[in-house]
This record gives sequence, structure tokens and C-alpha cells, in this order.
Amino acid sequence: MLWRNFVNGLNIITKNFTSLLLVGMVILVFMQILLRELFGTSFNWISDISKYSMIWVVFLGSSYAFQHGAHVAVDTLMDKVSVNGKKVLFLLVLITSSIFLIALVYTGLELVSSTFLQNSPNINIPMAYIYLVIPISGVLMFINIFDVIIRFLKTGIGIEEGGADL
Repeated sequence: MLWRNFVNGLNIITKNFTSLLLVGMVILVFMQILLRELFGTSFNWISDISKYSMIWVVFLGSSYAFQHGAHVAVDTLMDKVSVNGKKVLFLLVLITSSIFLIALVYTGLELVSSTFLQNSPNINIPMAYIYLVIPISGVLMFINIFDVIIRFLKTGIGIEEGGADL
């Protein structure tokens, strides 16, 4: 119960933060379009913040999507195997994804540590802050996959919404 509340809390925070970033990005892009069309001018920092917000939205949105099976999947193989085969295949996919996410977090941390001295040209912040989303989202995805694995091993039920129907 405590674990489930922790995961749900993380997902709520992730969803809300991602939504705020998305709304902010839309407002900034709309403002940039108005400035260009009405006044013939624009600010470089708006395009940078919008671009970096989009990167954060994609990565954080991906971590949230793991909990609900919202990632694109090819079900052709799942359709051709037995129920027990589906369960084994489902676990194999989750374990393989977990290994990939561990590599993503490790590589993301290396990228972050190597870009602290490199600044963004227009807003002059270290690029490490932009790339920080890679290890953060990797950890969030791993937590969600771990939760799905635990739930699957306890109940035999796959991802709640969409995704693998076992």
C-alpha cells in the first residue's frame, strides 16, 4: 500500500509538472507568433525555453506513459502465443526495458556531468539542467516498470489501461 501510494504520488507530480510545462510552452509559442506577426520582432529566449520545455515534456510524459501501457507496442507476437507465453513475453519485455533504462540513467548522468560548463546560447544556463531530464525520466520509468512487474507477479494482471491485455 505504501509503495502504491508512492508510485501514484510520483505519477501525479509528473503529470501535473508535465502539464504545466506543456501549457507554458504553448503560451510562449503563441506569444512568439504574435510578436513576430504584429511587431515584426521576437525573442530568442522564447524559442529556447519552448524547445527545452518540449524535451522535458516528451521525457516526463514517457515516464508517465509506462504506468498505463500508453507506449506504442507491436502486438503481432503476443497474438500468436498462448496465455502462458504472453505472460513470459510480457515479463521479458519489462525486464529488457528495465536493463535499457538502467543504461539510459547511467548515460544520462554522464551527459549531465559533462555539460555543466556548456551554456545554452540564448538563456545562458548550463545545458546540464536541460539534459537532467534524461536520468530523471529514466528513474521514473524504471520505478513504473518495477511497479508493473510487482503487480503482475502478485496478481497476474498486466498494465491497467491499454497495452498488454493478458
